[in-house]
Amino acid sequence: MGRAVVVIRGGALGDHVLSLPIAAQLRRAYTGCPLIWIGHRSRGWLARPDHLEDADGLIGRALYGSSPEDLPERIRSARLILIYASQGESVALHLRGVCQGKVINWDPRICDPRSCDPRSLTLQPPPAPTDRHVVEHLVEPLFGQDTMPSLEELTPRFMPTADETTWATQQWTRLGINPSNVILIHAGSGGREKCWPVDRFVALGRQLEERGHSIVYLGGPVEAESSRHFDVLHRWPSIAAEDPIRLAALLASVRYLIGNDSGPGHLAAAVGTPTLSLFGPTDPGRWRPLGPQAVVVRSPSASMSDLDVNEVLAKALYHLSRLA
Repeated sequence: MGRAVVVIRGGALGDHVLSLPIAAQLRRAYTGCPLIWIGHRSRGWLARPDHLEDADGLIGRALYGSSPEDLPERIRSARLILIYASQGESVALHLRGVCQGKVINWDPRICDPRSCDPRSLTLQPPPAPTDRHVVEHLVEPLFGQDTMPSLEELTPRFMPTADETTWATQQWTRLGINPSNVILIHAGSGGREKCWPVDRFVALGRQLEERGHSIVYLGGPVEAESSRHFDVLHRWPSIAAEDPIRLAALLASVRYLIGNDSGPGHLAAAVGTPTLSLFGPTDPGRWRPLGPQAVVVRSPSASMSDLDVNEVLAKALYHLSRLA
């Protein structure tokens, strides 16, 4: 095997899903080179790397501390190291002193020209047009703007294995539910301002239920601890998986997902599940889930409370009718 290529990636679930095209393009460009992913101990497995290193473990302490020389040889000898993480400049500075290959620090955010420091060690392109998706920004250090693949080619894709699918089937069997008829509702998000009011999700679910659809709530530890989610959690069956790989397998088995701008929406689109994502303060042109069956509806203002139940219902019913 050749020298490794390394990706250092911070961020939440959605950030990792949107980074899957990085892994795919590196596999194509560096055939025979092991892929090492340094990041979250479970989210990083979505990239199916040859090696996953926990950014909070010994490797992380060497990266973010003052002893990068303690990194294992497979990292110090890497052909390429791509950094998409907080404190990326200091990490790049450390690595350039001990690594043999090219080290690129790339700000994972799309740059505002007013905030770009010309003295920065971070490679940063000119400001992007508002309709440019963040995935195009993330892969740019591999291509440049002039040779960028199409957005369709850059769509994140993840396929659960047979064992992962079997696990998901067992969870649905335990609930006594056929997932192929299920509309999953996910009312959570990493940011409160991106969340549609929970009572609207309840109203939406009731109307879909009246039309014969089977509703299941996609929960998690944050939602379980929030009193705002009480009505949803107790009205319909709920299912959850903290592990992103298992969550992907659950999402791949259902008919449809409706949720806020959040990680599960991106993951559902990546496994090919039809998805309706609700947007408010964030720009769907940059942040929408990518996939042939992923659609969005946006609030008329930055406030999610201005998004009407009937508008979301109409969009969902139209999309579902196109899938039949």
